[in-house]
Amino acid sequence: MKNGSVLTCEKEDYHGFFTRPFNWEDTIIKFLRLSSGVIGREVQEEIINHVKVLEELEDMKHFAEILSKKIR
Repeated sequence: MKNGSVLTCEKEDYHGFFTRPFNWEDTIIKFLRLSSGVIGREVQEEIINHVKVLEELEDMKHFAEILSKKIR
């Protein structure tokens, strides 16, 4: 600051850390933000829909095929 004082802020966790985990909507928003421009919206939606039911999938083959689709 102009008067020479210094402000500090100490954080021990952050949104998304295990002490303050993301909910499903937060996860989708972050995934879309990070994958935009890398994969198309259709592939993003396919990945989201499969991850949402990942524990219920009997066969991971189709999911693996989605993940291996050519990126832009």
